[in-house]
Amino acid sequence: MTPADVPAIARVHRAACLVAYRFMAWDHDLPEIEAWYAGKFPGWDFARIAECDSQVAGYLGAAGGLLDDLFIDPAFQRRGIGRTLVSAQLARGIRPVRLEVFEENAPARALYETFGFIVTERFFNAADGAWELRCSLG
Repeated sequence: MTPADVPAIARVHRAACLVAYRFMAWDHDLPEIEAWYAGKFPGWDFARIAECDSQVAGYLGAAGGLLDDLFIDPAFQRRGIGRTLVSAQLARGIRPVRLEVFEENAPARALYETFGFIVTERFFNAADGAWELRCSLG
């Protein structure tokens, strides 16, 4: 993944969040998301894009043991893309691996649980108005 991929990952991010974050009426436009990722991207030391049918279908961004972002375009979900991307992060051998996930995002939580992530903390994210979980593996 390179900075030139920011528009594509912003598109995936927006599509995924509009579905996964309905419980909090999430709605940000593409220019806002692209600007956010332009600032976030340099902090990742590991990033992978998954492509399907010559399109960016999903991506993962991590900083050390922090799995910072994992989003799959809803049109490509349930094909093992998330599992493949998480496996790539885990294959780096960095432990512990940490992540945060919204409590109401049941599909993401189920994916992380299959890898053995456990909830270490539950907190209210006031900015988003939703409960979030901090999770850790090994």
